[in-house]
Amino acid sequence: MAVVLVCSAPLVLLLSPVLFAVSGTIDLMRPGKSAGFSRLLAMALNYLILEWVGVLAAFGLWVATGFGLFMGTGLSRRVHYMVQA
Repeated sequence: MAVVLVCSAPLVLLLSPVLFAVSGTIDLMRPGKSAGFSRLLAMALNYLILEWVGVLAAFGLWVATGFGLFMGTGLSRRVHYMVQA
């Protein structure tokens, strides 16, 4: 599931203007003044972006630690904790 999210993130980000236009149209056609679909889409895109950044940061740390060879060092652990916080 995570692989699908990470691989589809650039595509979803490229399509986000179209998705927001569709969700805005749906929100305008619904009775009431709620923009529920647009808010849901904004939260989903925010989650997707942050997840994507986290996975890319983890990949960068993996490469920086010698492809996992030096992951047990104190400096590596401190940097990993900083990224996770």
